[in-house]
Amino acid sequence: MRKIDSLEKLASVAVYAGAIIILVWAILKSFHVIQSPVWMEMIPYFGGGISLLAIAYQAGKLMQKVDEMAMEIRKLAGFNERILKIETKCDERHSSKR
Repeated sequence: MRKIDSLEKLASVAVYAGAIIILVWAILKSFHVIQSPVWMEMIPYFGGGISLLAIAYQAGKLMQKVDEMAMEIRKLAGFNERILKIETKCDERHSSKR
């Protein structure tokens, strides 16, 4: 199991919090509980903005992990090429001695 850093946890919480804010606002608004002034009309936009920022952060972290994996794969490919060269040299040396 991998460790999740605190910023990643915060981003996950922010996504859910933004979605919940929008959902609660929509429900309260539909039942006319909210007779809202202008600043309350902006609540869904704040919730959506928070969610979008958190999603962007999580996407950035995912891209960073993909780049790290690609780098590791390139290292392995280089390692395999070196092993093949060593095997070829060993085969050449052993076949010439026979």
